[in-house]
Amino acid sequence: MHAQIPEVSLKFRVSPILALILLTAFWPFGVAYGVVGSIFGVGLLGLSAALSLPKSIDLMFGLILALMAFGAQFLGAVFLGIEVGGAQVPMVFTTAVVWFIQLAAFGLDLHFFAETHVRQVESSIPKRRGRQSAFSAEVERTAA
Repeated sequence: MHAQIPEVSLKFRVSPILALILLTAFWPFGVAYGVVGSIFGVGLLGLSAALSLPKSIDLMFGLILALMAFGAQFLGAVFLGIEVGGAQVPMVFTTAVVWFIQLAAFGLDLHFFAETHVRQVESSIPKRRGRQSAFSAEVERTAA
């Protein structure tokens, strides 16, 4: 029996551009909006850099990490935006819109620029030595 280990090579093209736009474009609208843009920009840039490293982590753990980062960004942006003087409704609305734009950019990068390489690993079953019992021979025959 051979195990298959998928290795995924991710190249982010849209997300880093969006991150740089978010870092700079929101500051003219005020400090609260600048904080929201900065939180999303830094988080998205860091996540893109971490997941772009070759063989850094597998895809499932990377997606779980991305979901945790997206949740932390949403809560952090709303609470810090309100804390620095933004009104509650505009901060939640702006954060929700930016969150969905970020999610779309991340999904586009995963959909269009991800390459999957599947390699097979040889079985790690040790070779049998000596005589086999009738039960182990039957199990081996049915497994093959």
